[in-house]
Amino acid sequence: MEPILIGIIVGSDSDLKSQCLSGLQILRDDEKAAVVAVITASIHRNTEEVLEFLRNYALQAGVFIIGAGWANHLTGFCEAYLRNVLRSTAPIIGVAFTDESSQTDEERVRHGQAARLSITEVPGTQVIWRDDLGQFAGSYGFERACKFAAKGQFPAIVLQEPKLTHNRTLVEALEFIKKEREV
Repeated sequence: MEPILIGIIVGSDSDLKSQCLSGLQILRDDEKAAVVAVITASIHRNTEEVLEFLRNYALQAGVFIIGAGWANHLTGFCEAYLRNVLRSTAPIIGVAFTDESSQTDEERVRHGQAARLSITEVPGTQVIWRDDLGQFAGSYGFERACKFAAKGQFPAIVLQEPKLTHNRTLVEALEFIKKEREV
């Protein structure tokens, strides 16, 4: 049986070193899994590198594990690009990292909530966010996400039709709003 090919994107080296060690060791030792690449890149500061990684591995990887902390724009952005631009149906497992550098417990909770909501509250998202044991959050969540990825049993990903876009002038936008409000 061919191993499950896994691509991993982590938002920062601090997340990699503080939250990914045990999960990466699990993947290294699992004969059913093969990691094609691990990239550390911020979607905010390394946008082109993330896009290049996705273009290079969209057809190669059978599943992606994507994790970041705080607002975690990385996971949703990667899903949007894979689905809507590259038309990839590779499953994405989203991990919300906790912020180990937060000064207070309140900051840790707030940053963790922001990371989770950035994964779960995207309309129409098909990011896999939990298994039978709960959410993929923090270092334990990353470890579980790695085990889940190695199993290779994912829900089917359905590519959606793009939404219509509208390019309007200011006057046209105001006219549209006025007409919609009259209905």
